[in-house]
Amino acid sequence: MAFEEFKQRRRKERYLYALTSVCFSGKSAYYFAVNQQFKMNMSKMRGVLEQWEIHEEEQLKPVLDNLLKSGSREEFTQLQNYLSIIPEESRREAIEAMPDEKEESRKRADFTNRYLRRVSPRNIAALDYAYCILLSRYGMKLGYMEPDEAEEYMIKAARLAQASYSSWVEYATAYIIGVQFVDCVLPQKSPPYLSIQKPTIRKLFASRHSPLQKIDWNTEI
Repeated sequence: MAFEEFKQRRRKERYLYALTSVCFSGKSAYYFAVNQQFKMNMSKMRGVLEQWEIHEEEQLKPVLDNLLKSGSREEFTQLQNYLSIIPEESRREAIEAMPDEKEESRKRADFTNRYLRRVSPRNIAALDYAYCILLSRYGMKLGYMEPDEAEEYMIKAARLAQASYSSWVEYATAYIIGVQFVDCVLPQKSPPYLSIQKPTIRKLFASRHSPLQKIDWNTEI
């Protein structure tokens, strides 16, 4: 019985790591995506949390709760709903007519319009769920959160992801669209994050060592 429980726990842990494998970018991204459970650099984990404006324990849970409840997908869904009621031939004009003070919204509306028919009904939720798991794990490792509480957040996000998508391909596609949605308001001189991240995601689907190749999407968690 104890051995079966151990195997189930290992399957669950491997699945959670697989869900965050899409989050890595940079020169050694694939290596860390595959080996992240063994390579936990405290400084890098703290840096990731700081990118989310998490500098102390009290700031972590509100971010995680927001990722589970709404995250980036809320704005994407609002723009989807807004554009869906406008005739296709009039959408460009409607986007360009948005006030100047809403430049970010205009850019994201333009992006959403391009992907209006190319996302699943759950749209870019994969981005929110992946980072909910990653930030929970990092917060736990840094002592911002107790292990049981961190696991509760991770499992909740994982089950929502599993209920929202039918495969690793669908999940990763939604994640990629989500990254572009967030990224599209950056100044043109800034290198798009996705251009750095895309080769890693491509390799995750090509390599037999990748968790996306070795772990069944429908793993019981």
